[in-house]
Amino acid sequence: MPKPINIATTNYSIAADKKSNSAEIKMYGEVVEKRPTDWWTGEPIEGDFIIPSEFIKDIEKLGKCKRLNIRLNSIGGEVHAAILIHNRLREMSRNGTEITCSVDGVAMSAGSMIMCAADHVSVSAESLVMIHKSIICICSWLNADTLRDLAERSDSYDKVIVAAYKRKTGLDEKELLAMMTEETYLTGEEAKEKGFADEVYESENKTEIAACADKSALVVNGKMFPLRGMPCPGNLPVVTLPEPQNSGEGITNIKTTEGGNKIMASNFDELLNENPTLAAAIEKELTAKVNSNAESESKAAATAAIEAERKRLAEIDEISAQCSPEMVKEAKYGENACTAQELAYRMLQENAKKGKTYLDNVMSDSNESNVGSVQATPTIGDSSAADTKEIGLSFMDSVLAGKENA
Repeated sequence: MPKPINIATTNYSIAADKKSNSAEIKMYGEVVEKRPTDWWTGEPIEGDFIIPSEFIKDIEKLGKCKRLNIRLNSIGGEVHAAILIHNRLREMSRNGTEITCSVDGVAMSAGSMIMCAADHVSVSAESLVMIHKSIICICSWLNADTLRDLAERSDSYDKVIVAAYKRKTGLDEKELLAMMTEETYLTGEEAKEKGFADEVYESENKTEIAACADKSALVVNGKMFPLRGMPCPGNLPVVTLPEPQNSGEGITNIKTTEGGNKIMASNFDELLNENPTLAAAIEKELTAKVNSNAESESKAAATAAIEAERKRLAEIDEISAQCSPEMVKEAKYGENACTAQELAYRMLQENAKKGKTYLDNVMSDSNESNVGSVQATPTIGDSSAADTKEIGLSFMDSVLAGKENA
């Protein structure tokens, strides 16, 4: 390598040693295709992410190092991103780089694929390895053909994942698929028994893994990893995340006595006369607190407004299949934007207008055709005008009743 390299980001770090011709990559975070952004603001979301484009750009700077060690702690993420990283690491291995992986926390889902790219895997005794089939989040109206296409795509991803696991473990494809279907969690020892790991190491700093109370995330060494729909193992200890702490409602760290037991001012005006410096400090702290509370209330109001808008759009989507696209678009974004309830009322009004127009047309057609004057052929012995009139009216009644039912 031409010169030592030391690259550090929020989601991983790369350090190279020229003398030993080796490098180490610390990969702690969620595997994503690109850094996620806030849906409303478009700003990047803070967090630890492993991104293929950044990762590959940086490992290219390593050159042809002889040894590469990966320190891994990842709950997984997007499988196509993990496949790219896995394949690039395997390419380095084929070109002569000895790749090892040390699982410091968890190697789950897409993270387990990155782990299996290594030639030699070491896991902590307290580590967790989890494998499962690829999953897809669907938030749309889809027909059977599209759903079948998605299922076939998911099957293709599963075949790629199985190939990576099989190369590392030597296990049969059927056994691997059965384990993936069950969404299998493996301890460090179990990972070694199944061939996912080559050794189990004891660390002075033991890995601590727990589940959040609502089972929506894991807490690994004090850091929270959202599970995003993946199952949470049931045998983990449960922790409740602490609520943010504040300094209390009163002013803190201000002494109210001075010399002996003499009590100082009992109100702000007296304090202002006796100790202007302290009074100014208290006033400044109170002002800052009021401003902070106002800012918090403003943010809370903005958050509530955003949630209300999301709910409005979601409720409109629920009934959108019953309305024309123009009506849905107007309800969502038009000058007369409205709630789902108002949209339903507009739809009923529109249908009522169409029904009245249809009935008026039927009546007009009936009058023009003189159907009311058509006389039925009387039966023998019964040719009264009243019967003929009743037949004509019955026919009109049936026509009108049929249209109303329609």
